[in-house]
Amino acid sequence: MQNNGTFVELFDHPEPNYAVLPFVCEFWSVLTTIPVAGTLLVLEAHRMGLRWRSRVITTWVLVMYCCACLSHCTMIDPLFRTTVSLVVGQALFVFGHWSYLLSLRLGDLSAPLTMLLTSIVLIGVALVPQRLGMRGGHLSLGVIQTPGVFIGLMAARMQRYRHRGAKLGCSCQSTNEYLCFAGALLMSAMVLSFLEYYLWDSVPSVLPVLGGFPLVHVAIHILEQVGIYTYGLCVAVIDEMEYGRGLKPVGHRYFGYLLPSLVDIPEGSIPPVIEAAVLLDGQRRKDHPGFNAELEKLYPDAKIIRVHGECSCYLVKAPELVHSILQATSSYASHPWPDGRIIALNTMKPEQHKLVKSVLLPFYTPATVDRLQKNMSHDIIESLRPGSGVSGEPFCGITWIGRIHMAMSLHAMGGATAAAMASNPAKLDELVRLNDDMVRLVAPLGGLGAPPPSVLKQGPGPLWGLLKGLAQAVLPLCSLVRRIGIMQTWGLARPDLTLWQGPCFPRTGTWRHPDLLRSVPVYFVQLYELLKSGQFGNAGTGAEETCLGALHNAVEQKVLSESECLAVIVQLMVNMTSRNAVLNVLYRLAAKPELQDELRKGGRPRIRAFLEEVLTLDTPLQRTPKRALHDTFLDGTFIPKDSTLLLLLGAANAATCPHSGATSKDASACPGLQQMTFGAGQHSCLGRHLVLAEMETIVQFVLERAPSFRVAGEAERLGDVDVGNYGWSKLKFVFSSARLFGDRVDAAETGTQEEKRRRVE
Repeated sequence: MQNNGTFVELFDHPEPNYAVLPFVCEFWSVLTTIPVAGTLLVLEAHRMGLRWRSRVITTWVLVMYCCACLSHCTMIDPLFRTTVSLVVGQALFVFGHWSYLLSLRLGDLSAPLTMLLTSIVLIGVALVPQRLGMRGGHLSLGVIQTPGVFIGLMAARMQRYRHRGAKLGCSCQSTNEYLCFAGALLMSAMVLSFLEYYLWDSVPSVLPVLGGFPLVHVAIHILEQVGIYTYGLCVAVIDEMEYGRGLKPVGHRYFGYLLPSLVDIPEGSIPPVIEAAVLLDGQRRKDHPGFNAELEKLYPDAKIIRVHGECSCYLVKAPELVHSILQATSSYASHPWPDGRIIALNTMKPEQHKLVKSVLLPFYTPATVDRLQKNMSHDIIESLRPGSGVSGEPFCGITWIGRIHMAMSLHAMGGATAAAMASNPAKLDELVRLNDDMVRLVAPLGGLGAPPPSVLKQGPGPLWGLLKGLAQAVLPLCSLVRRIGIMQTWGLARPDLTLWQGPCFPRTGTWRHPDLLRSVPVYFVQLYELLKSGQFGNAGTGAEETCLGALHNAVEQKVLSESECLAVIVQLMVNMTSRNAVLNVLYRLAAKPELQDELRKGGRPRIRAFLEEVLTLDTPLQRTPKRALHDTFLDGTFIPKDSTLLLLLGAANAATCPHSGATSKDASACPGLQQMTFGAGQHSCLGRHLVLAEMETIVQFVLERAPSFRVAGEAERLGDVDVGNYGWSKLKFVFSSARLFGDRVDAAETGTQEEKRRRVE
């Protein structure tokens, strides 16, 4: 089927067929599709020792050009379709792995989007060419490829604009310049392909020399080879940067931008990396101070560290950066997710947060807390201690302190109902358990969250467990719906967000703890009843004079919705972090009998200094997440919008604490900074005075009521829950004294008893 030496076929090109060699259909097209770009990329990958994704791309380009060369040589229809599929396929591979660089929200949906786009491309390759007429195959090459090339060029230009504040000559800036250059070459090739289709075999598309020289088509192939080669190098730079290796493309000595190569940039030019698995490791999470010290030893000069395995997540350990991020509420949010799901007070938008905090602040002032502290007698503290109360009998310190803090939280909220709950140990245990369940479900483990299970790797078990957990939560959810309505319940549960665990934002514990899902509506039902009790207030007082009453009024005045108000109450009753702060103090106290004597003699000023020291050295929340609200730069590193920043509060505290053993360099890095245990700025902890008063009261109780106070058995640190809680999963204490519940023990009498005990031992 020939017409003047040219096949009338779908994928035929303007070049006359078999005009130069009798066994090569389109000679000049074959000559310019010899896989030069693919071969150079493979060689460069081998020379630089690139990672597997870069090698996949380079090999993919090589195979793609081999297929294109064979297609022009034989004019076999399926080979052309395969070539187009390979071209678009490698672009979709890049999209699936690195679309998060353009937008983390886009990257979070990259997997389903890649599957959808791949299906569309395959259908298009199969159906579009014949739909476009006699030369539809040639036209379809441009129709299918051009949208992707155009989007890629726009993305490269946008990245170049976003990085405009980077240091001149840095890796990201030069890479984006080369990406824009590659995109411009490929887009020029697409424009020429449409021009060629309309000119076809007329001059200048085909020149009447050398058997019909296809000038435009040769130009297209040369532009594509140079563009794809440059683009492949830039992808390799991006890939290696994720592993903490700095590369950048540099122009050839003679050919400049047309033939770049990769070179290493000096160490320290980009942040070092740490594997995400390290942050999730339970054993390391049990020893946060040791982990912080290890980081400082490995990367003494690094202020931020990239987390490899996460799309855009960084550890921030420099005290000055931690403090500035805590203060900059207009640039960094406490909400780990950009979808607006209701979490707590400190995840609200700044305007609403300020308004709600002003409603709550009068109930957590130092004066208000002092009144609560005076009412929290030592007899009440003793009544909440688990066990029989027999001297020398070990008891669970976690349960004891959990009850005390929950009781203090309930008293702070006010009202007869809250007071009744605070005096019931069984009810306190239930509220503590439900609160801990909420933390396990909502707070991303290690600040990242464990990735969702894979059916291919772990089988259907996790999916079955999730379905079972959802089924168990149905009845409690219906109970919650009856109280606050379906829309308010939806706002609290948000199954559309909690069930989808994408790669770009922290993952919750939904898949990890599906058995706890029913705890969410059960807890909210109880908090709703507590909130409704706030409209009555205490006997002899108005409802507005209690915290619960103020929250109820905020709902009535539409300052808060019921769902938001319940989320705020959850935060006001959060037990784990405060519990661990107290337990860290008691553990240090129990480990050093001489410290107990020192505190008894030093009185209240010495006790308060001791509490501040422990809060600094054993920071109860070692990591806290922040989310960048805008593109920004930290220590010269580009931080994309919506990136997760894990502030290492413990490391920052240790660097500024004279008791931590920090070097003089660390201690002088940010003079004047105080410990950041309770945060800073607008989002500083609302209940800090309550926690400090609670810690002081409990320490005074131990010093006055327990001449001998020690740890019983083996203690175990917490390692399987929350962002960075530095606490305890197993900790028992012993009060050893015949006069445990008698009169106040003064320092001299205590010393005598201690000497007797030592002689007996």
